[in-house]
Amino acid sequence: MKKLVLFLGMLLVIGSLHAQEKGQFVLQAEANAGVLFHDLLKDNRKVHPEVALGAVFGYQVGNHLSIGIGANVRQTSDVVTWLPVFASAKYRFNGSNVKPFVEARCGYAFCLLGLGYKGSSKGSSYVSSALCEGFYATVAGGCSFGHSDVGLGVQFVNIHTYEMGWNIAGDPFSYESQNIKPAVFVSYAYNFHFGK
Repeated sequence: MKKLVLFLGMLLVIGSLHAQEKGQFVLQAEANAGVLFHDLLKDNRKVHPEVALGAVFGYQVGNHLSIGIGANVRQTSDVVTWLPVFASAKYRFNGSNVKPFVEARCGYAFCLLGLGYKGSSKGSSYVSSALCEGFYATVAGGCSFGHSDVGLGVQFVNIHTYEMGWNIAGDPFSYESQNIKPAVFVSYAYNFHFGK
């Protein structure tokens, strides 16, 4: 274990010698985990775990600002899978080995797999579905050291829920809603630099 910690420490020190320079292309591989705050399908769970893997392809515009486009695959509540595609802007502040940064993303989320549920309540039966699709945005802050970024952020995504069924008299009913819901997450990214 000590050798692993020492090896990781050496990687961080070596990585810190390769700062981003203006005019470079950057491929950022990332992973994050967090929680989404929403009662998906009225299951009385207000918090749902969420994990994601993705990438951002960017360009270092200046010594501090990089812009890019990216996508990640997100898994929420064990069964809801979705794909946000977004534009990104990241600003790194001055620093020696550790540079604070802020990042904003905005785009559209495509549903890959929704959550479905069949149930009954007080003589009525219904079918419900929940999808993460539509508007997507994040705001994050953290620190860059070498090729690595570690951050904490807030995400907003449109949750589309739909319910249809039959009441006790046999009459059909339906309900549909779309709401922007928040999530919080922690993230880690590794940056590969190209050019210059």
